[in-house]
Amino acid sequence: MRITTSLENGEQDILSDLVLTINRKVTKYDSSKITLSDTNFHLIKGYSIQPDTSFVNFSLHYNWPEDESYKLVIQKDAFADSAGNTLAKNDTISFKTKKESDYGSIRLHFSNLDLSKNPVLQFVQEDKIVKSVPLTGIEWSQKIFEPGEYSLRILYDNNKNGVWDPGDFDKKLQQHV
Repeated sequence: MRITTSLENGEQDILSDLVLTINRKVTKYDSSKITLSDTNFHLIKGYSIQPDTSFVNFSLHYNWPEDESYKLVIQKDAFADSAGNTLAKNDTISFKTKKESDYGSIRLHFSNLDLSKNPVLQFVQEDKIVKSVPLTGIEWSQKIFEPGEYSLRILYDNNKNGVWDPGDFDKKLQQHV
């Protein structure tokens, strides 16, 4: 069994979870055998580890402060597949969180925005929605924002479920974006 991480150049994005990807489907895991600590191995509290539905990706959720160093210790029997295979040995992953200066900030002002239609601002990269924000006013801003090229679109969320719904032919409803 092998583990890869979502770290980029040994750095953790402070806006997202640290994702551990196992090269085989995991049938048994013990999150108590995965510990997060500072560089002096003082244990960190307040994080959680959750598998996705495939049991291949495990997300370590933590409120990452900027520019801090960590060690993630994974005991060899923290994960096992259906044949009982585990990691070959204990693993320690050292990493640092990104600095606030690695990010940009964003401020948007909207004209002619109908707030009664529950607008949702969507940030799209390569036809994938990477961020979706319900708008409650004609201005929106975020202090720390991942740099990149985005397409923006407004979804009017008439049924307030936060997602785009197709139209309904029988009810003669057409969804507009």
